[in-house]
Amino acid sequence: MRATTVILLFAAMISSIPVVSATVYQIAPGANLQAAVNALAPGDILLLEGGTYLLTSRFSISKTGSAAAPITIRSAPGATAHITYVDASQNVINVENSAHVRLIGLEVSGGSHGIRILDSDDITVDRCHIHDTADVGLSANVPGGTYERLRLTRNHIHHTGGTAEGMYLGCNSNGCRLLDSVIEGNYIHHTNSPGVTQGDGIELKEGSADNLIAGNVIHDTGYPCIITYSAVGNGGPNTIEGNLLWNCGDHAIQSAADAVIRNNIILGAVYDGIRCQPHQAGTPANLEITHNTVLSPADNTIRVSSITGSVVIANNAVY
Repeated sequence: MRATTVILLFAAMISSIPVVSATVYQIAPGANLQAAVNALAPGDILLLEGGTYLLTSRFSISKTGSAAAPITIRSAPGATAHITYVDASQNVINVENSAHVRLIGLEVSGGSHGIRILDSDDITVDRCHIHDTADVGLSANVPGGTYERLRLTRNHIHHTGGTAEGMYLGCNSNGCRLLDSVIEGNYIHHTNSPGVTQGDGIELKEGSADNLIAGNVIHDTGYPCIITYSAVGNGGPNTIEGNLLWNCGDHAIQSAADAVIRNNIILGAVYDGIRCQPHQAGTPANLEITHNTVLSPADNTIRVSSITGSVVIANNAVY
């Protein structure tokens, strides 16, 4: 009797779970990419066949999936879909007012920003190749917003122009912020082309907190390979861990406050290997710098100035 009751209860639970119908669509270059995206529903997958998708008007992804049924836009298996904008007057891809959207395996070039995320949470950009943009490669930096749970993983970003950040995340002076996100396994290089005005590899702005920047390979940048500001009370420290950095155009890693910097390998920088100094509202405090290997920068291997709070520097190998 007891077993029968359990089975009936389980059957009732299963029947109460909503079933999400998902469809796989596939299009080729020349199709209306905007119309195809507009038709997507939660759980749907849009496969883009190989070739070039040339955009001549603003392209926007504004869709809401769910954790159980994300919306996926990706290159078809074995193919590379190359999305490019005709000039620098627009970003190539805008992801706006969206949630649980995944961009996977796309090649993106031209335009102003390659991929710009606006007022969105739970966005994944994975294994995309972003290059030869007129400005930032990948950004989430529209004032007034909070971005949460972004996953920016295994992307290849290079030869950016203008301010030229590989990734520009958050806003100056806590004007917008990135929280609880993962920036991992990316390969970012040559953000230092002629005419570039900045060229950070990964820039995480003030007010961003509880983020993981891990396992990235970054070299040949105009500004620091990785720079983070302070969390200004919005959450816990950002973790910068296990990155490989060289030929950084300023310091290799620069942080104002609220950071755990550990297990990184730095093989060269124009100035300091690891530098912590006041920046905007942040002053060096709540910093842990441990188990890093820093080889032969032009200036100091590790330098911290104007300390106002707890700073731990331990177990680093410097040469």
